[in-house]
Amino acid sequence: MGPLTVPTVPSSPVDKGEPAQGFAPAHRERSTASDVNLAWTLDLGCGRAVSAVGVGQRACGLDIDFQALHDVDWRERPSLVCGRGEQLPFRDCCFGSIVSRVAVPYMRVDETFREMERVLLPGGTVQLSLHPLGMTVRELRGAVRARNLKNTLYRCFIIVNGTCFHLTGRQVSLPFRQQRCEFFQTRTGIARALRARGFCDVKWQRGPREFIVNARKAC
Repeated sequence: MGPLTVPTVPSSPVDKGEPAQGFAPAHRERSTASDVNLAWTLDLGCGRAVSAVGVGQRACGLDIDFQALHDVDWRERPSLVCGRGEQLPFRDCCFGSIVSRVAVPYMRVDETFREMERVLLPGGTVQLSLHPLGMTVRELRGAVRARNLKNTLYRCFIIVNGTCFHLTGRQVSLPFRQQRCEFFQTRTGIARALRARGFCDVKWQRGPREFIVNARKAC
């Protein structure tokens, strides 16, 4: 496979021909799209598969892992960009929806929700899969049974960080590892963070291991 580039699709939210390994310039002009149902869908933290592809939507996948983007099925022809959720390299108001499959728990939520609100069209929607406390507790028990001290301490950090976010809306980072800010999520904490960034109609679904939140950007 040749070099990974963003396809030159008309009205793409990213600049034409930008290499996926770098940020595309985050232009601030508003999109001309007015119908959120016809706009692009962003898969935030897409990994090796862009979830919106195959359902008739124009999809763009973003992930911090450049190698994972190389493994995406190129026959589906999604747009792909390597970047961070806390600094989305897209124009203002250029997506009709954002989906994220268990990537948000590894991001700084306040910065990520701010960026989501910026790139969504008015009335645009988000659907996020999140980590409940029970999932982290099960992982902690497994680490203790395996006598894995490193994993045990890290799961304890996740619990402390999630509790901090639930109570205060703030996350902390590992000492000397500022990029590591993983935490578990609660309905109260996530709903508060979404509403603070201008989202409304916050609703919940229960998944097999995670839980899912749906919300809409206010018009």
